[in-house]
Amino acid sequence: MNDALGVVERQGDYWSIRYVRHIDVSAQELWDSLTQPERIARWMQTESMSLEPNVGGAVHYYWGGSDRCDGIVTDFDPPRTLAYSWNEGANTSSVRFDIVEREGGVELTLEHRTLTTDEIKGVGPGWHAHLDYLDAVLHHANFEFSPRFESLQPLYERVLQQS
Repeated sequence: MNDALGVVERQGDYWSIRYVRHIDVSAQELWDSLTQPERIARWMQTESMSLEPNVGGAVHYYWGGSDRCDGIVTDFDPPRTLAYSWNEGANTSSVRFDIVEREGGVELTLEHRTLTTDEIKGVGPGWHAHLDYLDAVLHHANFEFSPRFESLQPLYERVLQQS
C-alpha cells in the first residue's frame, strides 16, 4: 500500500487530483492492466467493464444497480498514455494515465480533472484505494478495498478542508 496522498488542486469551481506511483512491473504489463477489460474489472471491482482501444472508443464501467460510468477515449498511445472522459452523473470529468519506464519498473501518473466538490470527496480516496488494489493484483497479493477506502476518507476530507 502507498500512504502518499494524491495531490489535490482547486481549479475555479472544479477540483483535480494527481497520483504518482512507482510500480515494479514492465510498461506493457501495467498497460494491459489499464486497457484489458477483464484485468481492469478486477482492480476496479466492477461487475462488468468495456473499453474500445482507440481514440473515440467507448468506455463503460458498471458496478451494479445504477452505479455506472461511461466515457469516450480521448488519447490512446500504447503503452504510454490512456485518457478518457468520465461521466458518472451530471458532470463530465477526465481521467488520464501516463506510464514512464524507470529503473526497476514504471512510474504511473493518474490525473482526474474537472471534478465537482461532491465528486472529489469520493474520487480522492477511491482512486487511491484502487491504485493500491492495482499494485496488489500486479504482485498477486491479497487486498481488501473497503477497509482501505474507509481509512483514506478522513485523510482526503482534511486535504479538501485545507485547500
